[in-house]
Amino acid sequence: MVVVTSNGMSSSQLLGEVSELTKNMSTAVIVTTASNPLGGDNDLPRLKLELEKLYLKVDWFDFDRDTPDRLLQYDVVEMSGGDPFYLRESIHKANAESLLRAVADNRILIGVSAGAIVQQKDMSLLARFSQETKRKPTGTLMGIGIVNHEIMPHYKQFCERFFDFEERIRQYEVETGKMVIRLNDGDGRLISKESLL
Repeated sequence: MVVVTSNGMSSSQLLGEVSELTKNMSTAVIVTTASNPLGGDNDLPRLKLELEKLYLKVDWFDFDRDTPDRLLQYDVVEMSGGDPFYLRESIHKANAESLLRAVADNRILIGVSAGAIVQQKDMSLLARFSQETKRKPTGTLMGIGIVNHEIMPHYKQFCERFFDFEERIRQYEVETGKMVIRLNDGDGRLISKESLL
């Protein structure tokens, strides 16, 4: 099962839906690779608290330091937000793509912002907004390919900050034939195993 979110399980509705999935689970881990703890917007304590509300014991993991096989010890793996291009590169260096697909198939994989974006087939849409979002593409624009959806988290905030944001997303949809799921903070989508690629 995959859960893609804009900013975690910050709405009671989304938290409630995920709690139905985690009733018989006890452990979770937050992948911190994409986050910048030195930045001003560190959401890691809040993400930990959300998982603890599901009665899960929470650990931390970083693709840059930890062995990817360790993720298989947990019922829930949540990849935090931050820089999706850096996160994608770290996952590739750790050769962890197939392991994350196994997590999505057999456990619960939650993506928060960048952690959701890397799960799609490619990150070309976000790369078009790299100037506005200050997320510079590095390495490949290919995502992991776990879900067949294009995701734009923090949609409302971006529309308020950047001129013609929605028009540019619509243009991308027309050019590529892809549908973009626009997620506001508090929003998320549960994607069942049958819907995964």
